[in-house]
Amino acid sequence: MNRSVSSISSNHRTTSPRMSDMLARINQLEAEMKSEIAQCRRQLTTTVPAKVVRSSSAKLTRARSLDGVIGAVEVNVSGFAAIPEELLWKICRDLNAFQLCQARLICRRWNRIIGTSSLMDKLKVRLPGGCILKSNCEELGVLGGSRYTRVVLDRCMILKPAGWWPLVSGGLHSLNLIYCNVSTEELFEMLKLTPNLRNLTIGVHFGSNVPEVNFQLVALKKLNIQSIIEPESYEIFKTVCPGLRTLALPHVDKDSSLKVLEFIRSVGKTLENLSVQGGDDKFWTNLPEEFEKVRLKRFTCGIKDSRMLEKLLQTQPSIEELILTGVHDADLELGKTLPNLKRLEILVRDTLDGKPLLENLQQLEHLKLESIEFSKPELNVNWSKDFPNLNSLKLKSFDVKDWKKFFEDCPRIKILNSLQLISVDATTKITDFNLPKQNLKTLKISNCKFQTHFIKQLLNLYPDLEEVSLERTADITDAIVQKLCQNAKRLRSFSVTTCKITESSVEHLIDHCGALEKVRIWNCGTIPHNSWQRLRKHRNVQVQYKV
Repeated sequence: MNRSVSSISSNHRTTSPRMSDMLARINQLEAEMKSEIAQCRRQLTTTVPAKVVRSSSAKLTRARSLDGVIGAVEVNVSGFAAIPEELLWKICRDLNAFQLCQARLICRRWNRIIGTSSLMDKLKVRLPGGCILKSNCEELGVLGGSRYTRVVLDRCMILKPAGWWPLVSGGLHSLNLIYCNVSTEELFEMLKLTPNLRNLTIGVHFGSNVPEVNFQLVALKKLNIQSIIEPESYEIFKTVCPGLRTLALPHVDKDSSLKVLEFIRSVGKTLENLSVQGGDDKFWTNLPEEFEKVRLKRFTCGIKDSRMLEKLLQTQPSIEELILTGVHDADLELGKTLPNLKRLEILVRDTLDGKPLLENLQQLEHLKLESIEFSKPELNVNWSKDFPNLNSLKLKSFDVKDWKKFFEDCPRIKILNSLQLISVDATTKITDFNLPKQNLKTLKISNCKFQTHFIKQLLNLYPDLEEVSLERTADITDAIVQKLCQNAKRLRSFSVTTCKITESSVEHLIDHCGALEKVRIWNCGTIPHNSWQRLRKHRNVQVQYKV
């Protein structure tokens, strides 16, 4: 790592490689570094707070160079002007606040580069859990000396923030408070001192003493309240958050239902995305009345009764994305109710014939069906008519009666390019299907029960695959990987987890996959180090490997 940093800093070398080569080399190094970092973390204690120290040049000199992973890169540039921002972001994105501070201490150039506004806007800084934030604390020195725009405070104790929070809050656009210990009064004092906040996630305990407020966060567009709060606290948010576009309420309890309805009504003119979980029948019955001024584009809800749901959806024909997480039946005609629907994800606890639910969804682009069992052996869906714009299909815990018919119908969706099968059992329904080749680009299989013969037929259907993910599927073997590599000449990304493969699969990837860019193999047994070295050198492939 020290060789690459020193070579990047050089202003007097003459060789100037392409930046795309540097990105590829960074990707290789990143895979090695993650395993090294994981090993280091196991050796750390959790009782000693992190300290900001200057790097020792002697230690850098003695550090082992990873010659097998990355060689010296000579760049003839003035400063860092020619280094792509994407490359710098890859270097900095996994560093915490203390590590970023140390990087800025290397030299004035690194301090200037890391401190640029465009890079700081992309970095999300997370303080280590258990910090005590107060005046003159070490963490405040790290945050206050930088222009971070996105901060995550996780399990922190926050004491008397009025005196020191302005040193941090002026440029903040995104704030995430997770299980922090802070009084309700001091929390809203912090928000008052953060006028440019756009995205707020709150997961803290709200006390019963609700303070009065006299300020508004006019820039705030996204609010996620992850904790159960006192009903009166919603009154405060009505005042503080007048222009919300996205509102997420994952824990609506019975006592707060009325106040939540009033809150939704207060932001109705600007609200576009709403996610609500919980709530009693009275809440869902009254919600349509609060939707008179609302024009939602995305709606996520945990409503169980399909009749209540249908009444609710009839007030929102503008919905483009619908996610249903707990409906007990699906006697819905979404195609008539939501003519603009582009994305549908639905978890249904029932057996149904499927026809009304899946009819005439002309604009649909993404479909996810989970835990649905169709009562009729044949799912009489006209794919080309009902889903002409579908490009992504995800089936989870899904019962397909006739796989041959299913794969016969898929090509009729002209632009379908992604298929994901999760927890699907096809062991008792195997038939041969010699069908024309299909142009699917992405195939993901997870926790499925397939016979080897079925998987080979499946791979034979899709010679244009570019991304394949195989997870926790027992019959994935070296022979399956060989079949995939021989068929999918355009394969760019391959991921396999908890499957029965050996170093032979790595050799198949080397021999047949000339377009390969990324490989991820986890929990598949021990594969010799020299196999990984060969794969990494094969067209600069990025490799992630975990035993």
